[in-house]
Amino acid sequence: MAKHELKISENNARAHLSGVKPWELRNNDRDFKIGDKINFNAIDEQGFVIMRYTREIKFVQKGGQCGLDEEFVIITIE
Repeated sequence: MAKHELKISENNARAHLSGVKPWELRNNDRDFKIGDKINFNAIDEQGFVIMRYTREIKFVQKGGQCGLDEEFVIITIE
């Protein structure tokens, strides 16, 4: 199980925290796996970290399938 540090916009962070957006579309440069933890650093328009939170990866849809480019991944988080 790996831990990942990712920046995220304030709007997307708020969508995660409200439960409206339980997924992320990301470049698959980190070999995301089920069970990995993601430490999200929400940044404001000036680039300052305004909040931090952690989520666990529950599902990984790798690119090259379902019309998703090979270099991308969709991850479901909880």
